Amino acid sequence: MLRLPRPQPRGRPRVLLCTSNGVGLGHVTRMLAVGEALQPQIDSVMFTLSAALPIPIATGMTVEHLASVNQFGSSGAEWHTLLAERVDQLISAYRPDALLFDGVHPYLGLRDAVSRNRRRLVSVWVRRAMWKPDVATDAGALRDLAKPFDHILEPGDFAAEYDHGITTQHRNNVTQVSPIVYGAPDVRPDRAQACAELGLRTSDTNVLVQLGAGQINDIRSTVGAVVAALTDRPSVRTVLAQSVLSAPTSSVTGPVTEVRRFPITHWIAAFDAAVVAAGYNSFHEMLSLRIPTIIVPNLSTRTDDQDARSRWAQDHGAGYRWDGSTAEDLDAAITAILDPTERDRIIVRLSELEAARGASEAAAVIAEWLG
Repeated sequence: MLRLPRPQPRGRPRVLLCTSNGVGLGHVTRMLAVGEALQPQIDSVMFTLSAALPIPIATGMTVEHLASVNQFGSSGAEWHTLLAERVDQLISAYRPDALLFDGVHPYLGLRDAVSRNRRRLVSVWVRRAMWKPDVATDAGALRDLAKPFDHILEPGDFAAEYDHGITTQHRNNVTQVSPIVYGAPDVRPDRAQACAELGLRTSDTNVLVQLGAGQINDIRSTVGAVVAALTDRPSVRTVLAQSVLSAPTSSVTGPVTEVRRFPITHWIAAFDAAVVAAGYNSFHEMLSLRIPTIIVPNLSTRTDDQDARSRWAQDHGAGYRWDGSTAEDLDAAITAILDPTERDRIIVRLSELEAARGASEAAAVIAEWLG
């Protein structure tokens, strides 16, 4: 039998932060950022379908979980019914003043529960932009997804001018904020301390590699090609960031240091350059922290237009793009970001970008909606 907490006593306002299952940590960390920004005024509870739930738990946040439909073993219809019941129960138990859902596609079960409880709370769809132009969602379908929600909150994107997706045509009832990234800059260690804690040398050029799955000893994989291209360069240390949720690997050898920390941006002072995926979180973290970066788009995503995001950075001198096509292009990009003069040029360019204050801006907007 499903056990839920007893109804919470009323006190400060409370927000239920809901996330989709996702592929990585993006949805969870974005909501974690908003939850921390809310904390001075408003309490947060997270409900996630993601296996990344240990991350918000470790911060001390109250976390509820339901396995995603692919892991649950039931039919889609049964799972959506279960999801709706679960959200109903959480609303009854925690009595939130607002519900935020961060995800590309609000699930049917979630939309049903939000519709039933609409008079009890403020409902918000946190909907990222930068959808691929060929995403098979028409205007009517997009309106139906948004219909149960009182508001749509759109996290900003540095590459917004390259956004040609369907969300750009439907911004009624949309509140835009700056890019949302996770991590408080005022508590980060300096370079000496960050290097010491990660086992790195301050005298090396430390390059962070954060590309998700792939075997580093297989040059046919993206991460393998990058590691191979960095190897044997003088005074360069490759730092391979692995997910804290993945099992440790035994294939990391040579001038490569494997780190398994969250958020890795806490130790950002240790790094001189980076090679990261073009997903929303990694892209905005590196650029907002002024790290000269090679940006690697996943061209097979269903919705997120990583190709446009990486092209914007390349075209505007904010980073280098490598799409996995040729070793020569990768070598040229790495040579560039290892050049101190070029890194300084990129840092100056990145200093001109808008501040990534989306979490605090979102918190202020939510507080205003709650009155």
